[in-house]
Amino acid sequence: MYLDVYISDLEGFDWDDTSEWNTGHTPKKISVLFPSARNLYYELIEKIKSGELQGKQTDWGASVSKVNKNNIKMIIEKYYEENPLGKFQHLQQELTELNKQVEALDDKKMYGLVCSEL
Repeated sequence: MYLDVYISDLEGFDWDDTSEWNTGHTPKKISVLFPSARNLYYELIEKIKSGELQGKQTDWGASVSKVNKNNIKMIIEKYYEENPLGKFQHLQQELTELNKQVEALDDKKMYGLVCSEL
């Protein structure tokens, strides 16, 4: 089983469309996968369920939260400070790429943070 987290574009995404469940009903992916994000996946699901993050389950194996660029940066900083990747060079390179993509996001726009189970 793969547990992935990534950033998505919410434009055109219908939060309430349940007709597409079981077909990957998630907004369009616009980032690389968050490296080594198994625990982050579970943390974000719990934050959605508790209401700490605005979002919901949108497919049998996916939940999406609405976040802005600053929220994403804070989530990345907190998670990767607690789960250092320094000893895994290939993961550090992935984190560097993710941070570049986050920096390029629009400060005024809302994005989806997708937790996907495959």
